[in-house]
Amino acid sequence: MVQKKFFFALLVLTMACSLTSCGEKYYTIRFLNDDGSLLFEADKVLENATPEYQGNIPLKAKTDHYSYTFKGWDKEIGPATENSEYTAVYESAVNQYDVRFLNYDDSLVDTISVPYDGTAFFCEKTPTKPSTDQYTYTFTDWNGSLEHIKSDCVRKAVYQENVREYTVDYRNYDGTILDTQTIEYGHNARYSKDLPTKPDDGTHTFTFIGWDFSETNITNDMALTAVFKDMLKQFIVIFNNDDGKMLYRTTTDAGSSATYLGSTPTKPSTERLDYVFTDWDKELTNILADTVVTAQYESTPKTLYVSFKNDDGSLLQTEKVKYGETVIYSGSTPSKDKTAQYTYFFAGWDKALSNITVDCERWATFSETINKYTVQFVNYDGSLLQKIEINYGSSAEYSGAKPEKPSDNVYGYVFTGWDKETVSITDDLIVTAQFSKTDYLTYVLSSDKTYYVAYRNNEVTLPETIAIPSSYSGLPVKEIGGSAFKETAIKNVFISDSVVKIGENAFLDCSSLSSVNIPTSVTTIGNIAFHGCSSLETIDIPSSVTSIGNDAFHGCPIKNITLPDHLSFLGDGAFSWCSSLLSITIPSSISILKCYMFQGCTSLSSVILSPNLTTIEEYAFENCLSLPQIIFPSALNMIGYNAFYGCSLLESVSFPFSVSSIGDAAFSDCSALSSVIFAGTISSFYIATGSGISGIFASSKVQFIQCSDGNITL
Repeated sequence: MVQKKFFFALLVLTMACSLTSCGEKYYTIRFLNDDGSLLFEADKVLENATPEYQGNIPLKAKTDHYSYTFKGWDKEIGPATENSEYTAVYESAVNQYDVRFLNYDDSLVDTISVPYDGTAFFCEKTPTKPSTDQYTYTFTDWNGSLEHIKSDCVRKAVYQENVREYTVDYRNYDGTILDTQTIEYGHNARYSKDLPTKPDDGTHTFTFIGWDFSETNITNDMALTAVFKDMLKQFIVIFNNDDGKMLYRTTTDAGSSATYLGSTPTKPSTERLDYVFTDWDKELTNILADTVVTAQYESTPKTLYVSFKNDDGSLLQTEKVKYGETVIYSGSTPSKDKTAQYTYFFAGWDKALSNITVDCERWATFSETINKYTVQFVNYDGSLLQKIEINYGSSAEYSGAKPEKPSDNVYGYVFTGWDKETVSITDDLIVTAQFSKTDYLTYVLSSDKTYYVAYRNNEVTLPETIAIPSSYSGLPVKEIGGSAFKETAIKNVFISDSVVKIGENAFLDCSSLSSVNIPTSVTTIGNIAFHGCSSLETIDIPSSVTSIGNDAFHGCPIKNITLPDHLSFLGDGAFSWCSSLLSITIPSSISILKCYMFQGCTSLSSVILSPNLTTIEEYAFENCLSLPQIIFPSALNMIGYNAFYGCSLLESVSFPFSVSSIGDAAFSDCSALSSVIFAGTISSFYIATGSGISGIFASSKVQFIQCSDGNITL
């Protein structure tokens, strides 16, 4: 209890003291520089007390233009009645700068103090620079402006160089002045007056040879005296040709002999004569005066030179001949190297050898014969089959019997060509027959046991190139069996001329097959024989073929094909969907164009029908999108349904009066078709079409049918 009373008394005493101090007020007084930075702060200045600045003397940074001195505060410091700030105030003074004037050697000429942005005035004596041998110097200015001085600086005297001039006197041997020149330092003097002379003394002559001092690089006043060479008196001897032209000139001491040191004098030949120098017209000894001597000549008949050259420009021989005479060639007979193409024989010279009147060339000429080369065709065993002699560059064509290699009990062999090409022959050549071994085949004997039928050997991997031999075990191979190579990867097929039939499905869907030779022995190509051979772009059907089965070439990318004139059977869809086929001519031996024959041949643009054609069956030309026209033969009787369905480029058709039946939708969807002509009567056309005229030409532009006796309006 006593303790609690003690703490209560202490609390009362503390509160009383606090109430007493709250009766006094304090303020913060801040002293600032003129840039607002704090110089000094008095944070407890009693109200009405006068604050005192206790910081360092305020300073303001000097600028290029002014220096500053602290002057006081922006207001009088008085008793504190609130928080206050006092800002330093400065007095400014313009800065002074020294301009030092230096001479060329950096020696001080004068120093001037100039206020900021003021002008320095140099008032001393104009600076000078001593002359040298080469130059005098003239003061022109100082190396910098004397205006707007804004810092201590140096101005250095600038001088103009003036090249010094010197006097050069030219004097003769006796001291007489010949010429006086004023020359710039370092330049060359040049004497341009008449050459100095010194008179002969009767026995000698004096020749000016120069000056006693050099005329070059003049560096002081000079006197140059002429120097002469003392020489024994000499005379001039001139050697002239007989036409008066000077050949040589020399000087000779009095009483001495003159010597000619020029080239041996010559005189141009005339058309017929040469000239040989013999001597001079005067003696050349004991020369006592200036003398002119003239060359003397002896004439000789003119000699000419004939250069004999080969046709490559090489020199064979050079012969001499007298003017107007015949030159004789004494060298070896010219020759020209044999080439692969020609052998050459010297034929003579390009120009006559008689009546030579000028130096000239004669070129060898050659006749040529084309070289012949031997081409030997040999069989597999090296035996000679045929030997042909042929001109260079020509081609050799084998015309002998077809090479053969006997079969054995296991293999047959088919001739596939030669080991080398025989075009553009340029050398002797041996070519060897090449054969394909047919170990990838099996053979089935015919029912009458007179021939074999070839099939694929399923136990052996087929090569890319296969060959059907002409015989096996002593009997001919006459057929390629049904489905023999169906769906294989073969690319090339060689068929011997013993084969007469290519069986059904023989090469069905051989998508890599691109080359097939069908020999003239073949008469029958079976159904679907080459169906789906999508790489087979070209094929030649020989004239021996009389029958092509159904879908035989369906889907092949063949572009052009020629059908044999004696073809008697052309099966359904034989060329259907040959989308690359461009044109076709149906031989006169065909009277019926079977169904689907050219269905889907989208590139087919030209069709010539057999003149004996009577029937075009259904779908024969369906979707031949590129076919612009079709001309029907006069024998045509029947056109099947959908026969020309979708031929979108077909614009017009003209039916002969022989047509008695046109199937439904035969020309449906021929979107460009607008003109239809029928050679018969209206009634005949109705009979041919029944009641389906509109359906026949559905989705076309046809509005009426023109008949011989009027129009049928659709």
